Amino acid sequence: MKSKNITYVPQLDHVRAFASILIVFYHSVQLVWHQWTYNGPFLPEYWLSHRLITANPLVSLVLEGHTAVALFMVLSGFVFTIGTYRREISYPKFLLNRFLRTYPLFLLLLFVGIYSFPDNFNFVSFLQTVFVLGNAPQAAQAGSFSAMFWTNAIEWQFYLLFPFLLIILNKSGVKNILGIMLVFLVMRALAFSEGANIRDLSYWTIIGRMDQFLIGMCLAVVYKREKLKEFRKTALVLFSFILILIFYTSYWLNQHGGWQDSSWWKMFWPSIEGSLWAAFIISYLVGRFRIPGVISWLLCGVGRISYSIYLLHFIVLQIVINHNLSIKCSESHLVFSAFVNAGLVILPLTIVLSILTYAFIEKPFLEMRVVYKSKGANATLHHCR
Repeated sequence: MKSKNITYVPQLDHVRAFASILIVFYHSVQLVWHQWTYNGPFLPEYWLSHRLITANPLVSLVLEGHTAVALFMVLSGFVFTIGTYRREISYPKFLLNRFLRTYPLFLLLLFVGIYSFPDNFNFVSFLQTVFVLGNAPQAAQAGSFSAMFWTNAIEWQFYLLFPFLLIILNKSGVKNILGIMLVFLVMRALAFSEGANIRDLSYWTIIGRMDQFLIGMCLAVVYKREKLKEFRKTALVLFSFILILIFYTSYWLNQHGGWQDSSWWKMFWPSIEGSLWAAFIISYLVGRFRIPGVISWLLCGVGRISYSIYLLHFIVLQIVINHNLSIKCSESHLVFSAFVNAGLVILPLTIVLSILTYAFIEKPFLEMRVVYKSKGANATLHHCR
């Protein structure tokens, strides 16, 4: 569904598709392997990326596929800013559009989860989750239906701040945005010095994720500069280098404890992840790579339903695990078998379900969105073809 505020660019849907597929593989490989190995409820201390040290950078990217969340966060900051930089926006209309974009499917899953697990219901937790604090302690617990709500909460905390951040960016430029990033880094350092779990603070909260949104905003400013055209001839080389760097960064993380690790350097990790994904996005957009029409069409389709994929895949995964629908290809290669299940069972089922929810839950509300930008020249993204 095309936005009324930002020119549609298929390459952005390609990136969304990549991020959503990566997160499906990440959770699927981790949890299917866990079920086969321990045959019991999931325990964080047995997280696969913590137990398996791989020498394969491609495998390590999936084992540390939580990094896809950082990619989504950078994309949010980038997309909102590219359409509104040096423009004024209506705060109520902006929030209305975000509500229409995110809340219909979110509320559907929340209520299905509440009525599926009535013993877990708590009115205060319900209000907390509805009012953008679904990532804070005591949020609603609705089984797999609410598993991904924590990212909705972080996104909405950013939505509430974005119009003000845009004013700062328009008035004072990137310098002040970088200053805000520095403040958040200092806050993480102070929290760590007070005994906070720096992994959880950086991963689950806006205190860590704000860096990635702000990096996305800065990326939009850089992207709008004409000088970027000079890099088009070398974009493929740059994109390949960035992709290799992402693989080996995930490999390094896997070698140093993976997601489970709570070392001091995790206070810097949101900025590192965000910067890498920003380089990935801009090199892909500038590159104007020629992708076969059918593949581009498929990627655009997956990107379009990526929000449904993100919220629904954990439900599908849990059903596959609970009802023993996974296929064990080899007793001696359980990780390989988990990859096969992710690609041939969980991802296809999630896509089918997401097509349904997008068509009948998301799309009707997306058509109600309004223009929230001030009048003026249309903000556009140059097509890569």
